[in-house]
Amino acid sequence: MNKYFIYLICLFAFLQCKVSQPQPVEEKPVQQYFEFPFEWVGHYKGKLDIYKENGEATEINMELLIEYPNSEGYYPWTIIYNEKDFRKYGLEVVNPEKGHYRIDEFNSIRIDGYLNEGHFVSRFEVGGNDLLVDYHKTNEGMEVHFYISKTEPISITGNEIFSTDTIPEVKTYPIFVFQKALLLKI
Repeated sequence: MNKYFIYLICLFAFLQCKVSQPQPVEEKPVQQYFEFPFEWVGHYKGKLDIYKENGEATEINMELLIEYPNSEGYYPWTIIYNEKDFRKYGLEVVNPEKGHYRIDEFNSIRIDGYLNEGHFVSRFEVGGNDLLVDYHKTNEGMEVHFYISKTEPISITGNEIFSTDTIPEVKTYPIFVFQKALLLKI
């Protein structure tokens, strides 16, 4: 009798168990990277939105033209604002294994940039302003972001002993202009 009782309890316990259905694995979209600079070659066109710290916003036309390498080994890199302001540069391959490239303005200014996770990013200072420029190639075209701040910090905090920790000094800088563009390949 005990044996049947144990079987009966096991049967009820088994019937109470819910068989869990395998949950579908949520697939993350595969990030597509384009071979730089070769697969970035093209003509891109769109609007550049400019936002200033005072809330003022403007919009201008912007084009980016990246061409195949010329006889000097530069990828011609031309930025055009409002169909009339042409800025002709050259992209130089410095060390592609480390993602290191350089934009040569052909006027003694050369700006180093780095390719990381599909973004070509440069950061430089000119005229008391710090600029961070980010180009990102997409299937549709090119996303471009410019962050412009002063090189003088707006505040300096930290640099103290807090409890038993030594807190490092932290400087913050105001971003007074932000620009963004979505340039479609034409």
